[in-house]
Amino acid sequence: MTHTLFPPTQRPVLPAFLPKINFPAKAQLTVLAKPRGLLARRIGFNVEIQENADQLNLWDWLADSGAQVLREFHPEVNLRRAPIAPGRWGAIATADDLATLRRRAVADPHGGVIDWANYRFAENLPWLGVPDRILEKAKALDQIETLVPLGYVPRMFPRPLVPDFESAAIPADHQIDWEAAASAWEYFFALAYHFAGQHRVHTFLMCNEPEWRSGGFWLPKAVEALGKDWFPAFFYEYRHEDLRERFFASLAVQSGVLARVARLALDDAAEALGERSPAPRLRLGGPVASNWEAYWPHVAPWVDIADYHHYSAEPTALRGRYRKLRAACADQRPLAMSEFNRIAGEMDLADSYFAMPNALAFAQLLLQAMRLAEPGEPAIDYLAIYLFAHPCTHRNYKSLVYGDMNLVDWTGCDARLHSSPEHHPTVDEMQLRFPTPAYACFRMLARCTAGGISHAELEAPLTLRDNALAPPICQHLDTLVVRQDDRLIITILNRNPVVMDPLMIDLSALGDVPGQAVVRRTSVGVFDEVQGGFPLHDSRFPLELPPNSLTQVILSDLDPATISGPRLVERGHGPGALAKLGLWQTTRLRLEAQVNGVPRDLTDHLVVWRSEAPRLVRVGSGGLVQRMRSTSRTVRIQAGLSDGRILAEAEVPGDLAS
Repeated sequence: MTHTLFPPTQRPVLPAFLPKINFPAKAQLTVLAKPRGLLARRIGFNVEIQENADQLNLWDWLADSGAQVLREFHPEVNLRRAPIAPGRWGAIATADDLATLRRRAVADPHGGVIDWANYRFAENLPWLGVPDRILEKAKALDQIETLVPLGYVPRMFPRPLVPDFESAAIPADHQIDWEAAASAWEYFFALAYHFAGQHRVHTFLMCNEPEWRSGGFWLPKAVEALGKDWFPAFFYEYRHEDLRERFFASLAVQSGVLARVARLALDDAAEALGERSPAPRLRLGGPVASNWEAYWPHVAPWVDIADYHHYSAEPTALRGRYRKLRAACADQRPLAMSEFNRIAGEMDLADSYFAMPNALAFAQLLLQAMRLAEPGEPAIDYLAIYLFAHPCTHRNYKSLVYGDMNLVDWTGCDARLHSSPEHHPTVDEMQLRFPTPAYACFRMLARCTAGGISHAELEAPLTLRDNALAPPICQHLDTLVVRQDDRLIITILNRNPVVMDPLMIDLSALGDVPGQAVVRRTSVGVFDEVQGGFPLHDSRFPLELPPNSLTQVILSDLDPATISGPRLVERGHGPGALAKLGLWQTTRLRLEAQVNGVPRDLTDHLVVWRSEAPRLVRVGSGGLVQRMRSTSRTVRIQAGLSDGRILAEAEVPGDLAS
């Protein structure tokens, strides 16, 4: 029989107009023991605007999301107070002169080569925050690896890095202005030495999308002669194709020299740090651009990670661009995307992720990106979605979580927030409070990449009876089966707007079948919530798939009957706490217990969370507690199982006097 995962009184009522498609035989997902490839190591986010970082609930939301990677300092900000003046280090005319300067800095990083007082690591930078405080908070999220952009552009020095910057050839040493290179090297070394030593950062990125930061690069005179017309001509109207090629060639030449100098600086910083370095080799990602083809021949010798950006909703475009860069690498270095989403640039309000179909389209693209690596290839190193949260600097409809909705541009124009200084968000407006369904979908997919290691995806063919209705149904189903150390996770994305008969799951090819199943789901009004659990008495079982849903089955040998000594542990990142939770503040609860005498954190597996007054104090499906309205009432939070058994309780006192 079909396992009914909702109690009868809680079964979702489907609109009468939805047709029901009946298959003469059930559709079947057959899980095979054969690995298909390795999933991405880490998935996570870009984050913007983190002023007053100590007061934000952002960090609890990031921890709750399950993200494993965080790209910081976007948009990039110059961390120097003042530019380097020519003659700062005397005569730097050759590569040997720079090598001498480098040796001095490595031997004594605080001996005068680096002007540490010229760096604003501990100062608040408008529309960003205090870099040191941001990275200190990020470091406390111990499951998250932080990516830091180096962000240097050639016009931060008054002379061109490559005097003949109109040439498309890789410059020889005598064609480089080595004092300009020394300015870049000093910046790279200062950031790498400080952020690696203080905050354990070990992955750094080249300047973000040079074509969009072209004001920081030296451009061909013919391009500058176009005035303000050159940008729309190149990127929107596709005029002046010859100049467009010269434009990219010039950017690529300068980016290649920057990558070479960055590689030297990161190696020097690691040597200077010695045992304090978070890794023997600090990693460099590049070219950090959508138009990676222009830059790759120039940066390839120097980067550890082939980092590029992808914006397209088309699965064929996603795979095609990945395969092209994979072939261009011609080695086993990993690929990564430090920006990733369905749509580039401005986005229509109708495409926002509050709509379930859009959220599922996002989830499907992320799922497909996670599995791009073919057997024998290195796993994708990281996928950083743009964007995690609003308020942000310049996009309104791409975020997965929202703060004060009054700061959103509801006109549909996607107007940039940082273009209106009077709209600079307050701490209260920055507090996140509205997750989209896409946030819940991300949580479910992040469960598949837990731990920041490459898990194996298993082959799992989907078979349907051959009839006229099968093709459209199949087109809107996607599946992912992941084997982890102690569990098997089956994720099924159903973008069909119709009611389907249950899908048969067949595990017989695995041989040893886990004994227990827990089903979690995201659909309309349901955000990654436990729907039920049941023992597996057979290697085949049916599974209901509601319309427009993401369903996940977690298979393990964790028998709920063996749980003992459950307790709630508070693991928030401040400033909120259970004992004193202010309006919009958050904290995080984890349910820990003994399972057959072994300590386990059960939070993201089978725990059902409930608040007795969710409009006052809300608890999410991962134990994220948030005050939604000030009250004098004490609110109980319960953690239990889908059968109704309560395992532990906590109380949140009111924040108003009674």
